[in-house]
Amino acid sequence: MKLKRGILVVGIGIAIILAIAFIQAVGLIESNQWEANLTTVMFSTVAFGDIDNDNDSDLILTGCYSDVSWNCENGVIAKVYINNGTNLNENSSWQQNLTGVGHGSTAWGDIDNDGYLDLIISGCTSATTSCNGNLIAKIYMNNGTSLNENTTWQQNLLGLG
Repeated sequence: MKLKRGILVVGIGIAIILAIAFIQAVGLIESNQWEANLTTVMFSTVAFGDIDNDNDSDLILTGCYSDVSWNCENGVIAKVYINNGTNLNENSSWQQNLTGVGHGSTAWGDIDNDGYLDLIISGCTSATTSCNGNLIAKIYMNNGTSLNENTTWQQNLLGLG
């Protein structure tokens, strides 16, 4: 009888240890490899989407350049990082036509059904701890190699920050 209880207690103990080990292995883990090339910003947005159709999620990052005074006096950005399977690399071809914002929002979606993810960016073109710049909402169409502003698609949008 004592042997059966001992085996049961050991079995339950092993099950608890395995459950704890499994639970601790689940979750998000910070990765220096993936964040190494990203620009540090505040009042920011990020959105993942496969803009170059290579089956890797690429990244759009907007926000204010960080500084110690917690304002955006150093400017606002919109940057595109292409995923090459091992890290994210800033890509000037994809981001060259984008308007930088702080206190904004970004989203990917194929609004013209051409198989390429298009982009919407909204926010403040300049800001401090609150929005004090021009509010914009812009649509950028993806042609397979770059993102280009499309005034037809954005003509009825309101700028938000």
